[in-house]
Amino acid sequence: MSDLSSAIVHLTMRFNEKTLSTGSGVFYKRADQYYVVTAWHNVSGRHTDSMECLDQKNNAVPNNILVSFKYHIFGQVTVRNIRLPLYDDTKALYHIHPDNWPRVDVVAIPFDVNGLHTSVGYSGYEKMEFKYSLFDEEDNLTIHAIQQYLVDDVLAKRWMNSANVTDEVFIPGYPHNITDQFYNPVWKRATIATNPAFQWQNARKFLIDSASSSGMSGASVFYYNNAGDVSILGHHINVGRIAAIHAGIYVGRVGVTEKADPQVGIVWHASVIDEIIDGKVFDFHPDEIEMARKDIEAVIREHLKTANAKGIENILNEITPSRHYVHSQIMKDIKGRAKPGELMQLILDVTAAYDGPLVEDKG
Repeated sequence: MSDLSSAIVHLTMRFNEKTLSTGSGVFYKRADQYYVVTAWHNVSGRHTDSMECLDQKNNAVPNNILVSFKYHIFGQVTVRNIRLPLYDDTKALYHIHPDNWPRVDVVAIPFDVNGLHTSVGYSGYEKMEFKYSLFDEEDNLTIHAIQQYLVDDVLAKRWMNSANVTDEVFIPGYPHNITDQFYNPVWKRATIATNPAFQWQNARKFLIDSASSSGMSGASVFYYNNAGDVSILGHHINVGRIAAIHAGIYVGRVGVTEKADPQVGIVWHASVIDEIIDGKVFDFHPDEIEMARKDIEAVIREHLKTANAKGIENILNEITPSRHYVHSQIMKDIKGRAKPGELMQLILDVTAAYDGPLVEDKG
């Protein structure tokens, strides 16, 4: 088992104490700060594109997660379960991408290794919560971030720039919640299915061919070689130890229907993670993650002020593409804070009733 597994974390998404789902994540370090990096839909409880609640039965979204992981003490490994709140009274406690439309399905949750954490455990058969710190003045207690195991940034960038279809990658995570008492991840094999250098659906993501499943959302995707070889365009560079390169974050399958599953997964490029952390933008509170109708209507009317009479007519004409162009622009302005279908209907309703200023027709 690779030491890199020490940086992989098991996630249990919960509303209060009720378990909603499980997923995967990773400890990530930047500028001496630790984070848990995972998928946005894990922590928001909403579908990335439709904004519908993933828990269709109860319409519940998580307000805390249990992060289960290995930590190292005096050369030994044990496990901990730490509860992290996802919201305070006004905002989410995780960072999203600052330019979040199309929505980047990745988040970074700040993780204070020196803070006092709440853990969930048992005393006999009685469930208990207790608080403790991971910090030790003699540095005997440590958590491991993936940066401890990765090759240098220059070599990683060279590999990412050369990676192409059929190249092999691995996804350590928790498919169908499979793990052991040490929360060791299961390493799934995958091949790159679209060129990472070309943006899939005009976003920094690419596809992989893998038999992925529920519980793996938020897992990191790696180039990995036990012999220390990094293969770049047929040339092999040996780094003298296990070679690992962080390629991105797996966020789920695409093209799945009731009758078919092409076993194709979506991976967001690893470069979005540092942008998320450096942007320091917190997501909205669950009660505000969808923008209020009146505020969206105001944005729509501002757009209509730039149209002429023919433009208004085109928006209301279903055979022209104008309404879809406006829909795309509104979504960008509100950073995706609306259900797409409901937004289109609202655009049509506001446009049909619009009696404000217009641009004069030319000619």
